[in-house]
Amino acid sequence: MSLKLILFGYMQEWIEETCQFIEEEKFIFPFNSETEERFLNELEFAILHARLEDVMKKGTGLRAEITLPSMHTTLKGPVILELVHMTEVGVSAFALEKTRIDRDKVMHSHLYKAGQRGLEVGLVELMELDSKLPKYPRKSLKYWFTDGEMEIQAMEYKALPFTLGKAPIGIKVRFENVPIIGGVAYLEPDNIEVLGGNAGNVDEVKQKHLARLRFEFVTRMRGELYEAKVRTLSRPHTALAIY
Repeated sequence: MSLKLILFGYMQEWIEETCQFIEEEKFIFPFNSETEERFLNELEFAILHARLEDVMKKGTGLRAEITLPSMHTTLKGPVILELVHMTEVGVSAFALEKTRIDRDKVMHSHLYKAGQRGLEVGLVELMELDSKLPKYPRKSLKYWFTDGEMEIQAMEYKALPFTLGKAPIGIKVRFENVPIIGGVAYLEPDNIEVLGGNAGNVDEVKQKHLARLRFEFVTRMRGELYEAKVRTLSRPHTALAIY
């Protein structure tokens, strides 16, 4: 990430406070030939691990009309966005909900057993457990990104290196030359760069994502049940042959 991209659009107060912290607490200075690169790396790290809504100036990210259903254009960028939500749209919601329940069962069982034995479950143990949880089916992902003020929906045109249940919500990406069709961004590896990071309070952000995911699964399951009922009722009745 270039210095221009780091500084443009971010609140001056936040930049000044962060720079002051880096200088006073880490003794890394911006106008010193020996530490300048380290200083920029520290500033970039701070941005990647902050919520964009806390650091972005309003009106410096996405154009307000970019998400309109009538919008067909190319988002030239580059613009830095934050992943706030994602879901799988190429698989039945019932299959996704079953996987979600199975994941919860594995997690709760492990935590219960650890509690029974008086063991503490730290970050390392949770990361190891997370790698053993059942994986969600993977076909086509839908994403929601924010510039700190507004959200934009995105679909995969070609598969991206994200997996439902694995991708860190809050991670920062850079859009460049992204097609916008009907207010939705269409992504492929060539027009999105994964920058890394998170959104500060990881647990809070993750819980919001999971609650949103659960609501979507329930809504979609109701829709799938309704569609199945309509298809069943629309089938012509087969007359029984009487011999």
